[in-house]
Parts: sequence; C-alpha cells; structure tokens
Amino acid sequence: MLKKLWSRLMIMLSCLMVYKYPPFLIVRPDLYTFRGEDYTRLMDLYERGVLLPGDIIMRKTNSSITFGLVPGPFDHAGLYVGATSKGSPAIIQAVSTGVELVSLYDFCRADDIIVVRPKHIPKHLRHKVATQAYHYLGRPYDFDFSYNDDSRLYCFELVGRCYEAIKNTYKFKLSTLGYWIFRKKVLLSKDILASDVDVVFERG
Repeated sequence: MLKKLWSRLMIMLSCLMVYKYPPFLIVRPDLYTFRGEDYTRLMDLYERGVLLPGDIIMRKTNSSITFGLVPGPFDHAGLYVGATSKGSPAIIQAVSTGVELVSLYDFCRADDIIVVRPKHIPKHLRHKVATQAYHYLGRPYDFDFSYNDDSRLYCFELVGRCYEAIKNTYKFKLSTLGYWIFRKKVLLSKDILASDVDVVFERG
C-alpha cells in the first residue's frame, strides 16, 4: 500500500515545475532553454553519423521538482539506440510509466543536454548496449532508486545495466546515498561524467 502511494506521489512530482518568481507550480510547461539552434546542432551530429548506438544522453530541467531531488548536474538520462524504422533518431529512457522508446526531439524538451560516450568500447559491443536497452522496454520504473536488481529501473540505472550487459567490460562507479540503515548504492549523472567518457555534444 505504502509503495503504491509512493509511486503515485513520484509520478505526480515528475509532472510539476516550480518557478520562484512568481511562486507557481505548473504542470509540464513548454518553456525550456534548449532551443531550436541547439537541437539543430545535435541533429547535425546524427545526420553525419557522429552519434553512435550506446551513446548516453542526459538532460536537466531547471524548474523540475525532480531536479532538486536528484543529486548531480543532470536529472535524467537515456540511451541513444540509433534510428527507428522511419529514419528518426530514438532514445530509450526509464520514466515514471516505465521504460519506453521516444524520439530525440521529445527527449530534448529540457534546459540543457549533454551526450557522452564511454571510451575504448568496440562497435559491436556498442550495438549490444543498445540491444540490451530494447530488452528492457516495458520494464516498470524503480521508485525506490535501488541498484540491487534490474526488475525495476530508474533512468540512470537503465544506462548502467545496459553497459553491464557487455560482460563487465564497462561498469560505472556508484555513489552512496542516505545514512545508516537507509544507505543505498545509486548511479547518478556525476558518476557517469566522472568515468572514462568522451563528450560528444554539449550545449556551448
């Protein structure tokens, strides 16, 4: 019962934006600072084949309540998995309704975007990372933010689990959150950025 209430609360919070001046709570406004020219630069990388399956894309939404709750410079992550059958770039992400496939355009409704790529991973293993992401489609969201197993996944955990699928060739160092018996291991954006990655795209 408590877990269901917690899940519903987190879904509600993920839909709210907070604005200090004036002090309003707004449901999903479309006022983001990642603009058309930024998206054009990112699409140019896609069209030139610079983006590769397995690239990690992270975003930040300054006014999101969840941005204040999630430590680190970015509050959400997904995996670029290549083009869909219609030829548009696609991202697999874990959100409150579960793991889903979305367009790059929809993912970029945010205030900042960064794309990073773990180093020294051959092409065939990058495709395995993307394949693993497809395997997780429909998996429920992990509202406990626990890295214990992959039966439920939060966004950064989805990224970490997909890279662990390449036989421990690449594992991210986890952060510890909480105190005493409430301590838990989690993967956050700062852990991904602190690992051995190249920056493929960042908003300049």
